[in-house]
Amino acid sequence: MDLYIIRHAQSLLNIGKGDSPNAGLSQFGKEQAICLQEFFRDIHVDVIYSSPLRRVIETANPVADQKKLPIHLAPEMCEFFHELSLDYRDHNWETISDIIGEFPNSQFYKTSPNDQWWPKWPEKEDDVKERVNKFYKEVIQKYISSNSVVLVFGHGATTGELKKIVVEETMNPCPNAGIFKYQINEDGKCVGYKMYIDHLGELTFDLNAKAY
Repeated sequence: MDLYIIRHAQSLLNIGKGDSPNAGLSQFGKEQAICLQEFFRDIHVDVIYSSPLRRVIETANPVADQKKLPIHLAPEMCEFFHELSLDYRDHNWETISDIIGEFPNSQFYKTSPNDQWWPKWPEKEDDVKERVNKFYKEVIQKYISSNSVVLVFGHGATTGELKKIVVEETMNPCPNAGIFKYQINEDGKCVGYKMYIDHLGELTFDLNAKAY
């Protein structure tokens, strides 16, 4: 299988202009998302997974629209609810119905309308590692014996953890809208990987940019 792990494009939070922890993309980020659409234009894609946060869905949307595929929302790929991030604790998080209403091309891959999809605050790094590992075992592993092409959109913390599960070597930092491609054989072993940022051209964001 080919697994593409993609960090969301530049968000309003990245530039200090977000009015909530669920802020969307900046104009710069929206242009980066179009660059992602162009990157995947001639690449077959079977399935798309995304964090349920707005900035990540907005990043995945252009590719999903182009491929005429739904976006499967994976709460495990949600942002790190760090103990210092009090806005994540205090935010009145959108309901599943709210999210689907705003992004009708999306659907939670598992959950019921009454479930809390966001992580319980506060989290430790091990909590993030555990939920991303769960996502890998429950979702990604089922594609390993196939020739599927799977796209996973997430945040700096969760894409970083997912990459470390696939191959032990750490490949951080990753710019907004950066792409990592992994080739995984039927035994679950990574036999090749590569980072792509050239598709961003002048829209490459600072590697040391603020997280979120």
